[in-house]
Amino acid sequence: MDPLWFVRTLALCACLWRTCTRGSASDCCEGDVLLLLDSSGSIPSYKFSLFLRFLSELLRPFRLGCGHVRVGLVQVGAEPRLEFGLDTHESQDDLQEALRSTQQLPGDADMKAALRLVQSLLRPQAPPMLLLWLTDGVEPGAVDGPMAALRGRGVTVLVISTGNRNYQLLRRVMGAVRLQVRDLSSSSVVLHWHPLRSYSLHYRPDMSNGSISTLNLPADTSWTELTHLTPDTTYTAWITADNNISHRTTPSVSFRTLPERFGPVAVMVLDCSPARLRVSWSPVEPEQVQEYSVEYGQIPSGPLHTLTRPSHQSSALLTGLHSDREYLITASALHSSGQQRAMSVRVCTSVG
Repeated sequence: MDPLWFVRTLALCACLWRTCTRGSASDCCEGDVLLLLDSSGSIPSYKFSLFLRFLSELLRPFRLGCGHVRVGLVQVGAEPRLEFGLDTHESQDDLQEALRSTQQLPGDADMKAALRLVQSLLRPQAPPMLLLWLTDGVEPGAVDGPMAALRGRGVTVLVISTGNRNYQLLRRVMGAVRLQVRDLSSSSVVLHWHPLRSYSLHYRPDMSNGSISTLNLPADTSWTELTHLTPDTTYTAWITADNNISHRTTPSVSFRTLPERFGPVAVMVLDCSPARLRVSWSPVEPEQVQEYSVEYGQIPSGPLHTLTRPSHQSSALLTGLHSDREYLITASALHSSGQQRAMSVRVCTSVG
């Protein structure tokens, strides 16, 4: 077994689990590792033994049990079998003995049945899971769909193949750069993905004259923020991974920016008394507003008073009022572009 595989695999495992600020990484990891071991007749017994030895060395540094790392093993044969579940072994001695005693299954590999078994082991609210599939790459069958379903449930798939067959299929199975949309606003979005190598991220508005924008991102990048987007507009983003093969377009994601809010959508009156009251309004994003203006006057006629507040404030104290009178209060958001949106409320002061 190539020792470089060990280093790379261990690094990828570490990416899945959160690490404490104190102690060693092996003492404070949390996550599930489900081993999918190809046990088909195309694998010689000596290679099967190498697989088991590789797994033994790979898992030895980690502390096992609830709150740390849980390990399960599914063998892929003519009748796939759960050798041991995620909650079976809580010590390295037990796990190592279980790996040493694992016997190769006869017959051809039924990957579809094995993946159905894997899906049955997934539980809601479970820690992050890594599915580590060891195979010789010989005719795994139509596994794209089941593997995509596992990734859709938050499972990270890592494939280690001792052969060079079905290379493109195994790359698709890993699906390392699935995009996720987070922190969406009217003018920006944050996109997340699992890091692999180096990337080019492309995005464009879904309109006939929309141009493509491209960001070149360094290796190990797992997120980026797109800014200066158009409000209330649908965008499509996709990533191409730079590698020694050809650029391959990875799964894309579409999102729609939120409508731009030019002004308060609600005005509330607090602490009302005969001569004063406090008015509050739903704030707009501070970077979109230059200042707020509050106008108030007695109904049906009376002098009009005006207050201004900076963009980071969303309330004002109105004084000099008369008891048992009705007032019209209007809160406006003033933008540097000159646009303005207002919301009004009518309120009666209390009796003095």
